[in-house]
Amino acid sequence: MGPQFRNVMLAGLSLVASQLSIPSAELIAAESQAGWQAGYEEAQETATRAGLPLLIHFHAWYCGPCRQMDSQVFSDPDVQRALQTGVISVEVDVTKDPDLAARYNATTVPRDVVIYPGGLTETLNIGFVPRGSYLSMLSSIAQRGEKFRVTQPRPEIAAAGTARPETARAAGDQAGDTDAASPPESSGMLGLDGYCPVRLAQNREWVKGKPEICEEHRGVTYRFASEADRTAFRERPAHFAPQNLGCDPVLLYSSQKAISGRIEYGAFFDERLYLFSSMDNKNEFKKNPLKFTRIQHAIRAEDVRDSRLQ
Repeated sequence: MGPQFRNVMLAGLSLVASQLSIPSAELIAAESQAGWQAGYEEAQETATRAGLPLLIHFHAWYCGPCRQMDSQVFSDPDVQRALQTGVISVEVDVTKDPDLAARYNATTVPRDVVIYPGGLTETLNIGFVPRGSYLSMLSSIAQRGEKFRVTQPRPEIAAAGTARPETARAAGDQAGDTDAASPPESSGMLGLDGYCPVRLAQNREWVKGKPEICEEHRGVTYRFASEADRTAFRERPAHFAPQNLGCDPVLLYSSQKAISGRIEYGAFFDERLYLFSSMDNKNEFKKNPLKFTRIQHAIRAEDVRDSRLQ
């Protein structure tokens, strides 16, 4: 074999070796996705059928901490195995599915939200989480999910009473005390007693909505002061409607009871309206709002139809 032919053979082997090395990188990328479901709807259906918790990891292409988690956390085989052990997991890009992100209040990323069997929804992490902590979180979800599969608790439904709003207030952002003017006596049984949720959120004003300008959201009918207000509501209903269908978040957290709040005990936190059944609960909320807002509860209108919906 002459030197020229040998050089050609070596060059060919080098080319083959370089070509073989290319798929290995692609294989690693494919394997790193092994623990994720293909999409949200598929994941939701699988979780419901299997009676397992559904973990949603919200991320975005422009997010530095998200890319950091991809390279340092989700590339780990142990993490990928844990993502499909006792839990159904799916990634959601907030830029591709903004409606789903809004539904779960995923205003910042990365963020992990879990929905347990029975509907209890909890925000677990916001921001970068190292590998060890993420594995611990996944193990905790799986263990807690087993308990939910057995009991599947649902909130106890109770009414908070039907007192009229005489000194209604809505506190400012971050649960501060920027109060709106007190509304006049209400005689309605609609969402927010017929007051316009858009005017309340945008201007902290109690303005009666018009019966002919209304919109239904999650089984509750809201009235609006103008067509423009209704249009704004249609674009972002979860932003303007009271959280938890107007049920007191403190009682939801402490006793799993879905008790309707009153509009005189309202507070805005993170631009979202929360209603409370008493001033004591409102003050308790203001001490540590994140404690009561990190968990979202699956409450349906029919569950509280005998209560005073606000």
